[in-house]
Amino acid sequence: MLFPISRKFPQLSVVLLATMLVLPVAAEPDTQTTASTNISGQSQNNFATDLKLAQQGDAFAQNNVGVRYLDGLEGVKQDYAQAKFWLEKAAAQGLVEAQNNLGYMYLQGLGVKQDYAQAKAWFEKAAAQGNATAQNNLGYMYQQGLGIKQDYAQAKSWYEKAAAQGYAGAQNNLGYMYDEGLGVKQDYAQAKSWYEKAAVQGYAGAQNNLGYMYDEGLGVKQDYVKAKSWYEKAAAQGYAGAQNNLGFMYQHGLGVKQDYAQAKALYEKAAAQGDSNAQFNLGYMYDEGLGVKQDYAQAKTWYEKAAAQGDADAQNALNYLRENGLIR
Repeated sequence: MLFPISRKFPQLSVVLLATMLVLPVAAEPDTQTTASTNISGQSQNNFATDLKLAQQGDAFAQNNVGVRYLDGLEGVKQDYAQAKFWLEKAAAQGLVEAQNNLGYMYLQGLGVKQDYAQAKAWFEKAAAQGNATAQNNLGYMYQQGLGIKQDYAQAKSWYEKAAAQGYAGAQNNLGYMYDEGLGVKQDYAQAKSWYEKAAVQGYAGAQNNLGYMYDEGLGVKQDYVKAKSWYEKAAAQGYAGAQNNLGFMYQHGLGVKQDYAQAKALYEKAAAQGDSNAQFNLGYMYDEGLGVKQDYAQAKTWYEKAAAQGDADAQNALNYLRENGLIR
C-alpha cells in the first residue's frame, strides 16, 4: 500500500455514568465511578435486603435496586422497566444519584424512548444539588448539542463545577476542550494540567491523552518514554485507544525496539473492542505482511470492520485492493 497507517486518537472520554450505587461497583472501561456516601451502614446490602428496604420506602435502597436492574448486576436479570420504576421512586424523594440515573436512561434510550429534554431535566435536578456526575453529563449535552443548542461556554461551566469536586471525567473533558480549542483558546498547558489531575486518579482516557501529548510533543517536549508509560497505564485498564497507540509504537519502533508481535497483540485487543483504528492497523499488517504472512483475505476482513464504522482510510484501502485484483 502506498498510504501511511492511520493513527487517530479519540481523546474525549465522556462520563455518562448511570450506576451510582451506594454499594461499591466496578468501573466499566472508559468510565470513572464515584461512590456515593455510605448512609446508615447500608453500603454492603445484598439485593434481597435492599429490595425489602426499597419496598419500605428507603430511597438509597430504591436506587440500588434500580441500578441492579439497569445494569444486570449481582445476578439480577437486566430489566429496564423495573429499573425505571425504582429509580423514579428514589428520584421523587430527591435522591441525586437516582435523578442522574434516570437522566442517563433517557439520554441513552434504555427501556424508554430517547428523550434529551427529559435527560436534561433530570440531570439539572441532580446538578443543582451539586452532583458532579450530573454536572459532567450536562456539560456533555451542551458540548455535543444533544437536544439543545451546542454551547461550549455552558459545557465548560458545568465541567468546571464537576472538576472542582475532583471528578476525573470532567477534568479530562475540560482538558479536551483546551486541547482542541473548543470555545476556548487552544492551550496545551491547560490541557495537560487537567489531564494530569484525572490521570493521577487512574482515569484511563486522560492517561491516554497525556500519552498522546508526549507522543506528539504537544505543548511538551516529545518524549516516547513518557508516552509509553501513560499508554501502558491506560492499556492495562483495557482502554482500546491506548492499546492501539502502544501497538503503533511497537510497530514503528518509537522509543521501543520494533516488535511486530507486540504490535499485533495490542491491535487485536483494541480491535476486539471495536476500535476502528486498530482494525485498520491490523488490516495493514496483513496487507503488507508485517510480522505475519501476507494475507489479503485477512486484510480485507479487518479493513471491512473499520470501513463499516466510517473509517475513510479503510475504505480507500479496500478500493485499492479491489482495483488491483487482490480481493473481490
